[in-house]
Amino acid sequence: SGDAKAAQERLRASGWVMGWHVTGPFENAGESGHAAVYAPETEEFHREQTFEGKVPLEPIGWRHRPGSDSARGYVSLDELLSPNVHVTGYATTWVRVPSRTKATLHVGTGGAYKLWIDGAYVGGGGEYRNPNSLQDGHNVTLDSGWHRVLVKLGVEEGLWGFFLRVSDRRG
Repeated sequence: SGDAKAAQERLRASGWVMGWHVTGPFENAGESGHAAVYAPETEEFHREQTFEGKVPLEPIGWRHRPGSDSARGYVSLDELLSPNVHVTGYATTWVRVPSRTKATLHVGTGGAYKLWIDGAYVGGGGEYRNPNSLQDGHNVTLDSGWHRVLVKLGVEEGLWGFFLRVSDRRG
């Protein structure tokens, strides 16, 4: 019962996406970050990339985040990225499916978000709220193999993080 590694493995086995690269913060004053297009949305991922973010003359890059913050699968950006008020950040990872799959991406966020798979926009939401694990669902069809997932997440104040789980259409 206090085994964090075992809890992480149970989450993975249930479709919770763990192990992310995160970058930010980018500007989100007046909730402007949701509509703004920042480099992580348009450039291919490279671990060594740097971007110009919210703080001038302080380049930001991708930081690896191996798991989640809890036994519930929540991925917090608060602890890794600063400042964490009136900001936008990104998280990216890869998921593998063994065969063509009709899937649902279950998303819960603490702010406005957008979601892409392999560069194709899947969906999003503009609400600023407290996150829970099953706020939104987006249906996708994934071919067999690896797929890049990109999450854009804004926050004004409060919890800056998200949940993401992949399941078949039955849940």
